[in-house]
Amino acid sequence: MRIRTYLIKIQFFKKYLTNCNFFTIAIPFLILFFHSASYAELHKVRHAIDGDTLLLMNGEKVRLIGVNTPEITRPQKPVQYFGKEAHLFTSQMVDGKEVRCEFEKQRRDKYGRLLAYVYLLDGTFLNAEIIKQGYGFAYTRFPFKYSEEFRKYERTARENKKGLWGAMGSPHKSGMEADIFRLDILRILIYPYSTFLRII
Repeated sequence: MRIRTYLIKIQFFKKYLTNCNFFTIAIPFLILFFHSASYAELHKVRHAIDGDTLLLMNGEKVRLIGVNTPEITRPQKPVQYFGKEAHLFTSQMVDGKEVRCEFEKQRRDKYGRLLAYVYLLDGTFLNAEIIKQGYGFAYTRFPFKYSEEFRKYERTARENKKGLWGAMGSPHKSGMEADIFRLDILRILIYPYSTFLRII
């Protein structure tokens, strides 16, 4: 299995080289290919289901590890605040593109979806980018290897009023709930204590 993982990494690197110039290769290569022994696979994305869930061409659904975005697909419930924007951001990033999915030991959640860290061919770490740009929250209910980094990305996005953090202080947009994501907002208010108190 480990050999298969590294063969996949080599294949991904070849594709990556065709999309980058020399000066953008070294650092992403070192980070993406030598930082861990996680299992990895190449897949093509059909489309984003919402901000944190993807549908692959093979029919598999992928839930991004460590990030939570406002919902747009809950049955009989309205779209959550900034959900459409988060969905659009992820769609523009990955729809129709080939990506590298990296897994931890637990490959699936209770709904049968693959749990993955997703990387674009240019080295962009999708899970992290969603949080950095303010389209989602660091989802820390379960431990994962980038939890501390993701919390820092969220804090920086909040301080810089990125995405939903800036929009929260603006008039509510038409068609969006005024009081959604209450649990996440409560978690924001008690952020300094989130090490021992998890709201989500």
